[in-house]
Amino acid sequence: ALLSVGGLVGGHSGAEIHKYQANAVKVIARVLAALLSREETAGLCRLVDVAGGDKHNVIPRESEARLLVRQDGLDKAREVVEAVKADIVREYGELEKSIDITLTVEEGQDDAA
Repeated sequence: ALLSVGGLVGGHSGAEIHKYQANAVKVIARVLAALLSREETAGLCRLVDVAGGDKHNVIPRESEARLLVRQDGLDKAREVVEAVKADIVREYGELEKSIDITLTVEEGQDDAA
């Protein structure tokens, strides 16, 4: 499965750090922490890799993680992602109006953790 974070404002860390914008790497870490530790999804997901933030002085706008999600846990995983997304949208709503956090199964992939 592919967990993606996008639509963030981003910016230069030296010029915009005081604006409290969301960092896509920190957002995806927060979603992953929930997926891997919450009782309803712990053991159903395995992290394969994470990518995002390719420059040291930029607040990243996008990030993604590849996961193996057991077929019987996909609906629960999506529920957790949506719950964390709702929290993040409440937290950053005025600053990050286009934030998008999704969990999708890639075409032709039969995830099995």
